Amino acid sequence: MNDNDLRTIGDEPVGPEQLLALAERSSAEVLRQTTPSEVLMYWVWGSAWSIGFFGLWLTSGDEPFIDAHTAALWVHGALLVTAVVVTSVHIGRRVHGVYGPSTEVGRRLGTTWLVAFASYGLIMFGLDRVDGAGDVNSVLSPLLACLIVGVIFMAANTDLGGVAFVLGAWILLMCGVAALVGDLAFLLVMAIGGGGGFLVAAAIASRRLDHLAAR
Repeated sequence: MNDNDLRTIGDEPVGPEQLLALAERSSAEVLRQTTPSEVLMYWVWGSAWSIGFFGLWLTSGDEPFIDAHTAALWVHGALLVTAVVVTSVHIGRRVHGVYGPSTEVGRRLGTTWLVAFASYGLIMFGLDRVDGAGDVNSVLSPLLACLIVGVIFMAANTDLGGVAFVLGAWILLMCGVAALVGDLAFLLVMAIGGGGGFLVAAAIASRRLDHLAAR
């Protein structure tokens, strides 16, 4: 190495290898700041599903553990709305002011969340107006939401990472299992299997990020 191969950062001379490592770290930091956080979204959805569906299970049936089903419905709905809004806003903020194919995918992903659940709300509102559909809708509502979430996460695989595809497939599987068990057990399937799946995915994604940061 000769003097022409050296550059300085502050008062310290550095060579090509150090400059390359610095460029790679800078690139990784920019990517981190402009890529939606898997960990955040998985924690938000895992918490919403676990708390919301478990609350519904506790307050449902002829002899509920807690006689507060209406309150549980409102809490469950509020948690889902919060998860949708947090996800959409987070994705929008991460890709704001950044241009390119991947950021365009991110913008469309954020919009997809909002449009899908706006449509979901209209569908359920319309079904609630059908006479005698109350019992069916009480099961259909969470299963339809589950279907939407699973499909979006599978489709978001290229933007969020491989964990998203597996998680989406797992959520869809839990949706099918919940439909088969029916009755009140489906609420536990959604709380433990669905919400738990999100929380496990959050832990896996967090460990992967820690591993990458340590390299």
